[in-house]
Amino acid sequence: CPRCPSCRRPMQVDFDASEGCLRFSCAASPREAQQDDWRRRVCSQARPLQIRLLRQHGEECAAVSAAWASDAAVEPSSGSASSSTAEAHGGDREAAAADRGACATGVSGNDASCAAAPPPRPPPKCICGSHLTRRSMHSRVLTFVCEGAPVLPSRSQLKVLIDNPPIVCDVCAQPVRTQNVWTCENGRRTVLHAAAYDVCESCFAEHAFGDMGGDNEDMTSQRSDEEEDDDDDDRPSSNESEWGWGAWG
Repeated sequence: CPRCPSCRRPMQVDFDASEGCLRFSCAASPREAQQDDWRRRVCSQARPLQIRLLRQHGEECAAVSAAWASDAAVEPSSGSASSSTAEAHGGDREAAAADRGACATGVSGNDASCAAAPPPRPPPKCICGSHLTRRSMHSRVLTFVCEGAPVLPSRSQLKVLIDNPPIVCDVCAQPVRTQNVWTCENGRRTVLHAAAYDVCESCFAEHAFGDMGGDNEDMTSQRSDEEEDDDDDDRPSSNESEWGWGAWG
């Protein structure tokens, strides 16, 4: 159980959802402190905040997409106008065609007349203040084993863990059985989620984009932004190679 660093008295830990921070108080008795499942309680108390953060993320993504769509609708007309002006003044149809081609390939010197690339989506926030990243379940299980196992499992045991991941969504409290999962970059390096923090794709889609089925265009765009990170996550780390886990693909 948590203890005061000065007097070593057992402490009770709670999460203040209104302030978004932990609150510490003296436990009623050492016995109650020993029986207190404070990690589960804190996770339950923080759940409403994580749902609000996911909704906020969906709103931010929608705003970014709407702003980009508005700019993209204006910029082609401006590029067309500049091409028409070039044709009217110089009769140089080849120059006008080159200008349009440059805009299509993104190599024009006049950036204002070319359609901008879609902006990156803002990363979703975690209750601890860090960010959630989308990782493959294979990579997440390896991280789980490296952080929590006192003894490294055998290959057969590792295969069982990969086939039946011991990862539970901290929003719906259900086992995650999808190929990918959203997990906090902080891992276990915070008291707020001392056993890491994971959000399944169904909860992510539902609370961020209002999609009960887990398939949303905005979410798909966000996933595509993370694909490169996923590829990096799946590459064996030095520890994985050292333990012979790099062969698992």
